[in-house]
Amino acid sequence: MPTLDEKINSFEEQISIRHLRIGEVLSERFLVGDPNDELSHSAFVILGIGLSYFEMIEQFVTGNDSDRRSGHFFEEGFKRVYVATCLSPDDISRIYRRHRSGLFHTAMSKDLCSIDRSKMKAFEIQGDVLYINPAVLIQDVRLHFDQYCRDLRDPDPSKDLLRQNFLKTFDRLSSAANPQGTIVPGTTPPPGLV
Repeated sequence: MPTLDEKINSFEEQISIRHLRIGEVLSERFLVGDPNDELSHSAFVILGIGLSYFEMIEQFVTGNDSDRRSGHFFEEGFKRVYVATCLSPDDISRIYRRHRSGLFHTAMSKDLCSIDRSKMKAFEIQGDVLYINPAVLIQDVRLHFDQYCRDLRDPDPSKDLLRQNFLKTFDRLSSAANPQGTIVPGTTPPPGLV
């Protein structure tokens, strides 16, 4: 049976290398904005990676399944990453309903939004338009995720509930994907991503 450390390492690799690092590589190209570089047009792919983080992290932090409560988990996870957000609950709900769900279900946003490389915040609302800088979103999510992994490894007893909830979610997802309960090695990341 895998140890706690092995489970944390497996989880960290899955999210860090297979999601966030891909978002970071694309963000570098997006920020350059070279019109001749196809990857400079990857804003919505980056946004999809970043927006998937909120629901996921809320499940791991709380130990609960988001099944049929996806919007609530997204909104709570969003507030974990953006603790001091100026966005209202309605704004966060709009991001979930119109942008996250739009990208996941129709491969496009269902609302007015402007992708803006120059914005210093990931999300900013001006009038009816949501301005998004997906590269900043990935930076913010990376900072949050790295801190979460440090907290999981922190032996302080105040982190016990965080670890219990992590294990609850990790084991639930692992047993659904792998009934033998072992950690299955994943694919090797592409060269240069590690």
